[in-house]
Amino acid sequence: LLPTGVALLVTATRANQQLRQRLGHSTLFLMSCVGIATLHPNIVFSLGLMAVPWLAHRMLEQRSYRSFAGTIPSPICTLAFLLLCCAAWFLAWRLPPLQSTVTYVWPPYATPRQELINILKLSYTKGHYYVLPAHIVPAALVAIGAVHCAHTREHRWLLVAYLLAALLVTVTATATGTLRSLLTGFWYTDAFRVSAMAAIAAIPLLCLGAASTLAFAERRLSRRRLDERSYLVPAVCGVAYLALSLYPGISLPGNRLVQSPLAAFAPPVQESYLPNPYEGFLAKVSAATGNDLIINDPYDGSIDTYGLYGMRVYYRYFAGYGTEKETPESILIRNRLDQIAYDPDVRAAVDAVGARYVMALDENGAYGSFTRSARIPGGWDGSRRIPYKTPGFPLMLMDGPCRLYRIDD
Repeated sequence: LLPTGVALLVTATRANQQLRQRLGHSTLFLMSCVGIATLHPNIVFSLGLMAVPWLAHRMLEQRSYRSFAGTIPSPICTLAFLLLCCAAWFLAWRLPPLQSTVTYVWPPYATPRQELINILKLSYTKGHYYVLPAHIVPAALVAIGAVHCAHTREHRWLLVAYLLAALLVTVTATATGTLRSLLTGFWYTDAFRVSAMAAIAAIPLLCLGAASTLAFAERRLSRRRLDERSYLVPAVCGVAYLALSLYPGISLPGNRLVQSPLAAFAPPVQESYLPNPYEGFLAKVSAATGNDLIINDPYDGSIDTYGLYGMRVYYRYFAGYGTEKETPESILIRNRLDQIAYDPDVRAAVDAVGARYVMALDENGAYGSFTRSARIPGGWDGSRRIPYKTPGFPLMLMDGPCRLYRIDD
C-alpha cells in the first residue's frame, strides 16, 4: 500500500494535468490513505516521510507564489512548508493517544560506524537480527541510482526520501532517549519497521541504478559497433544479476566466506519449514498436559506451540518482558522457578498463575527466528536451571534435549 499511496500522490500533484484527472487521482489517493490508516497507522507516517520530499520538489519547480502580501519566492514557501511539516510531526508525537506507541523502547544494536556499513550494504538490522548477509549487487545498484538521482533534478527527491529513511534507521539502531522517540517512535522504535520503510524507499534507486547500468552497457556496445546485438544486454545483465545475487558464497583468503542472501537464509528456512524433529515430543506433551498451563521459554521455539499444538503455554509473546507492564509473578517465575521447593514467593507466584507443567525445548530450536533477536540474556534461567531430579519437578517426558516436568503441589 505504501508505494501505491506515494505513486497516487505523485500522479495527483504532477504538472500539466486536466482538472478532471487531478480530481480523480486525488480521490484515489485519499481512499488509499484511508486504507493505509486502517491497516496500520504508522504507515501514514511512512507515507508522509516519502511524500514531503516530492511535495517540496514540486513547490521548488515554481519560481514564486502570489499571496495577499505580494509575490513570495518559492524557496521561502518551501521552507515554510517544511517547518509546518516538522511542527505537525512534533504535535503528533505529543498526542496522548500515541504515547504508548512513541514511548515504546527497543534497545539500540549498533554503533554509528557499523550502521553506516549496514546501510551501504542494505543489511539495515545487522546486529539486531543475526541472519542478515550483505546484499552486494543490489547495494551497488542502489549506489549507482543514488548518483543518478543526485545529478538528475526530477529524480532528486527520491534520493532525499531514501536518505531520510536511512537517517531514521541510523537513529533507531544507535540512539537512545528523546531524539530516538521523536524520530522513530511512530514505528515503536522498531528496527524492522523502520528498515522496511528504508527498503521500500531504496527500490526506486535500485531500478534507476539498473537502468543506468543497462544504458551504459548499450552505449559501450554502440561505440564498438555492436549495437545490432544490444538486445542481448538486458538478458545478459539480468542473468548476471541473478547469478551474483543467488550464488551460495565466495571464499576469501583468511578463511572468510562472503555469503549471498540465499546461502545465509537457507539454514533458517530449513529449520522453519522442514519437518520438526521434535514433532512427536510436542504431540505427546499436548496430549499429556491437556488444557493445563505450561511454563516455557518462548525463545526456544515454544512460542509457536500455542498456535500449532493448542498448548496453554504461559509465555506466548516475544516482547514485553522486563518492562513495567510485566507482572511480579512473571518476573519471579522467569528468574527463580527452579527454587520453588525452597522459596515460598516462587510457590505463591506459580499458584497464582495456575501453572502445572514446565516445558524446555532445545535452545537452538528457534534458529533463524526473529524472536531470538529479542531474547533477554539469562531471562529464563528459572526454567533453564531445572536439571534432572530437581526438587519439585518430576520428569514426565524426555526426547533428546527436550523435557517436560510436572510441578509438584
